[in-house]
Amino acid sequence: MKKNSSFKNSVFLFILLFFVFLSFGRAGTLVVDNTPSDGICENTMSYYATIQEAVNKAHDGDIIKICKGNYNESVTINGIDNLTITSGADVNSPTDVNWYSNGNTLTINGNSKNLVIENISIKSNATSSSNKNIYIKKVKNKIKFQNLVIKTEGATAIYGGYSVDNGLKGYFKDLNITTGGNGIYINEGSTQEFENINIEMTSNSGNLDGIFLGNNVNNDKNHSFKHLSFLVKAGSAINLDSGKNMIFEDINITADSYGDNTQAIRLDWNVNGQADLSFKNINIDLNKGIGISIAKAKNISAENVVINGSTNYSFYAQDSVTGNLSFQNITFNVNNNYGLLINEGKDVTINSANISGSSANGWGIQTKENVTGNLNFKDINVTTHVGGIDIKKGKKVTFDNIKVNSDSSSSNDVGVRFDNSNFKAISITNSELSATGDALRVAGSSNLTVDSSKLTTRGDHAIYINTNVKKATLKNSCFHNTSSSGNSYAIYIYNWNNNI
Repeated sequence: MKKNSSFKNSVFLFILLFFVFLSFGRAGTLVVDNTPSDGICENTMSYYATIQEAVNKAHDGDIIKICKGNYNESVTINGIDNLTITSGADVNSPTDVNWYSNGNTLTINGNSKNLVIENISIKSNATSSSNKNIYIKKVKNKIKFQNLVIKTEGATAIYGGYSVDNGLKGYFKDLNITTGGNGIYINEGSTQEFENINIEMTSNSGNLDGIFLGNNVNNDKNHSFKHLSFLVKAGSAINLDSGKNMIFEDINITADSYGDNTQAIRLDWNVNGQADLSFKNINIDLNKGIGISIAKAKNISAENVVINGSTNYSFYAQDSVTGNLSFQNITFNVNNNYGLLINEGKDVTINSANISGSSANGWGIQTKENVTGNLNFKDINVTTHVGGIDIKKGKKVTFDNIKVNSDSSSSNDVGVRFDNSNFKAISITNSELSATGDALRVAGSSNLTVDSSKLTTRGDHAIYINTNVKKATLKNSCFHNTSSSGNSYAIYIYNWNNNI
């Protein structure tokens, strides 16, 4: 009896394990091949002629492999979790799978979770901007797009709609996108990561963006933008209406149809006010417009940033930047107006900068009245057609090895101007300042020091010291006036009662 009972238990256990195995076994591989006469690309006897057929038969956790070929169809994924769509064994390049349609080519719906789309090409021939090549309609948790070739005539390449779960994380990696519409346009979600992406915009519309994050994307989440290349016409390369801490690294942008107010990288007013922003290894070439514009943030750091051709601002930190700003190894070649303009902030540090070409009403560098901390400038070359450096306000200011040359013919254009009476201390050492106007004009400071420097004016004063300078020390320096005007001086001190 004991043996029989043991045998029955063993049979029961075997049957149970068998059905468990079948249950797990349902997460399998489905093969799509619309030219099976050439031989199915995977080692299987069963296949589907269309991608939609395979999607309809797929279960959670399945992998759909698409063999080499042309697939003209619009596909909808509806409520499948952990699904991967990838290429078959005969595919050597993503373009070997040519999946296209005349409308929305892929729609992801039904609260699907954790999807991966990879190693294929997806195209929409639709000419309307209302179409979406890849439409992320209703998705949860995370979605990953990697190693894709994406082309559109007028549709948005990848579009994330307003019904996406607010916790959806997006991963975009190794994408080549050529689009007549928007590139990657995300209206809602959580953390977004962009890496190794090439985007070419073929439309001249200024309303189209390379990468866009709308103001419904969770504003407390961090985003990263790394190894990106943009060839754009008239729209922004990166346009962000939300986000907290963000990294921009190894980014190249070329624009050939900008207007004066178009912004290559734009961070708007809905960005989190506590955001820390990091820009590193950025190269922007413009025909016109603005390089980087930041409406709102806390701290900003920029390192190895080159911006050529701007006609409004190369780098613009607006009125709601409340923390510290740091710039290292920056080059701004300006065609008009400002090189670097900072409206608000605390401490500002600039180490190693080359700024040239500012004209019209701009300055090479200007910090406004709401910049209230210490300013440390070192190893800076500014060549302008207007004023060089204008500091409206601050506490302690240190200039070391600063070279400013304004070639303007107007005596109103100053080399360096401190345009406020509330500076605690100003120190200028090892510097050369030259302008038709005052080479150095100081409205006020508790303590001014000029040491081991050369200041030259061609039409006004080499140094102009106003009444509100309480103490000034000038030593080991040359103050040179090349003008023949009787109202022009090498050293002009407005009030002798001060401690000079």
